[in-house]
Amino acid sequence: MSTTQIKDGFNGGSDNQLKVNSDGSINVNTGGGEGSSNVSIVQGGNTAIVTSSGALLTTSTVSGTVTTEQAGLTNFQTSQYSIGTSVTQITPTPLTNRSSISLRVSTSSGTAIYIGNNSSLTTSNGYPLFNGETLQMDLTTANNIYAVSTSAGQTLFVLEIA
Repeated sequence: MSTTQIKDGFNGGSDNQLKVNSDGSINVNTGGGEGSSNVSIVQGGNTAIVTSSGALLTTSTVSGTVTTEQAGLTNFQTSQYSIGTSVTQITPTPLTNRSSISLRVSTSSGTAIYIGNNSSLTTSNGYPLFNGETLQMDLTTANNIYAVSTSAGQTLFVLEIA
């Protein structure tokens, strides 16, 4: 059985208190006083320090396993659009809970597809993508996407991710 020690953060201080609650949780009061108001908790050779700002520092090695789970892809949807000289809305019915979208263009030599966020899009105010280029954006379903080109029959591939 190990012993728990509480060490006052400054000489002779009496404002620092340790309280063990009935549920086993611990409250540490590092109240006022002169000098530092850190509290050191030493148990079984391991030391933890509660600073006056509430930070918990440890001077011992903590071993064990940390398990993490990365939220992965829940759904995706692909589509293709033929883009010409008229503005076309991309994904007028977007994937539910979309979080990002990837656009890839297939155009004839020297031709671009221009991307924008409203139907006022033109080839002079849009973002140009040339043959083989890809654009990846974090974009929710609330965001509209439009495309236009200087030449008919250009292809825009779309991958939506939720």
